[in-house]
Amino acid sequence: MRRFFFLISILFFCGSVWAQGTTVPAYREAGLPFIQNFGPKVYAGMRQNLAIVQDHRGLMYFGQTSFVLEYDGVSWRYIPTAYNISTLSLAADENGRIFLGAQGAFGYLSPDAQGRLQYVSLLDYVDPEQRDFTNVSETISTSHGIYFRTHKYLFRWQTSHTRAEDPTLEGVLHVWKPETSFERITLVRDTVYVLQPDVGLMKVVGDTLQEVMLTDPCSSLRIYPSRYHPNLAFAGSIDSMAALQRVEGQWTFVGHVANVFGGVRNIEEERPGVLWVSTRVSGNYRVTLPHLQKSEMDTTVKMGPEDLMGEVEQYEEAHGAANGTLVLTIVGRTI
Repeated sequence: MRRFFFLISILFFCGSVWAQGTTVPAYREAGLPFIQNFGPKVYAGMRQNLAIVQDHRGLMYFGQTSFVLEYDGVSWRYIPTAYNISTLSLAADENGRIFLGAQGAFGYLSPDAQGRLQYVSLLDYVDPEQRDFTNVSETISTSHGIYFRTHKYLFRWQTSHTRAEDPTLEGVLHVWKPETSFERITLVRDTVYVLQPDVGLMKVVGDTLQEVMLTDPCSSLRIYPSRYHPNLAFAGSIDSMAALQRVEGQWTFVGHVANVFGGVRNIEEERPGVLWVSTRVSGNYRVTLPHLQKSEMDTTVKMGPEDLMGEVEQYEEAHGAANGTLVLTIVGRTI
């Protein structure tokens, strides 16, 4: 027993001396974020979660096959969708109401007489000849309405008012048709941008789509307007990442970002000059561009090809980032 206490005292003494004589980097003392994993057995659902959103009360909603999954921090609840269709996209409006896009349908969640949420379809507002769409891949919420993107149409729902005795929404649905197809919508400072392949980048102004950027020389690029610099945009193609800038009202091609390959799937700005890029076949990249890090937010910046030579960190399957993983960053800033 004495040996045991003696050994412990030596360990404490050595540890004390080591702690006093060693400087630990601050980032190592910061600790790791607490992560809790909920597997399919916990919530008794499918392995694949296709969408996620949080309402104004803090409740979480997950898009799954045949239903929407609600989690209040303690228990899970299923909200069935019509015809057991898969929920592909989710968004919450300023009042916390949940809107969803699904396979060939879109709508919202509304409480019934008992206060339980149920799915309400908005297809009655769609003309029968315009119901020939498939997946509603993206749903976004803005101050001027809820947008639902399909390849064939872009829909915008604007709620006019609700009746106290009936939680069913009333409103107006606007529809846009593309010249080719709608491939992606992006929300920047409450402005909706939508990309049409072989046409260009468009933005919603009122009830119209106005041209922002012609595709030439970017006919194969998916364009992502910068959150921090109004004259910049980033773009991804099947084999590279590029930057564009607007000079005297015209968008010009700056150049390719060095050492990013593999079919860019998504680009997210963590902060000015730091971007996350997810790809289809090369995992994920974290790109640091010092030139943009030095610039102030909400200002125009001038860039040349030399400014696209930055630090590139690649995170592949060996790091836990499988091909096709979509990287989303939470930005502590209103855009």
